Amino acid sequence: MGWRARQLDGIYQQLAKKKPDAFRYLDYPTVVDPALLAADGYHPSASGYQTIASALASKLHID
Repeated sequence: MGWRARQLDGIYQQLAKKKPDAFRYLDYPTVVDPALLAADGYHPSASGYQTIASALASKLHID
């Protein structure tokens, strides 16, 4: 994760602590498997995004 992403991640975590009714922080796995990366070797591929989406969906609790 780059420095800007880490900075934003910290801000999101602070928001979730300060306003839990308005903001929810969900961490998700970083895609490191080369098979789940796009041709640029940096961004997730379609399969990588599916992996992230599945991880996030498992954390959602909708009443």
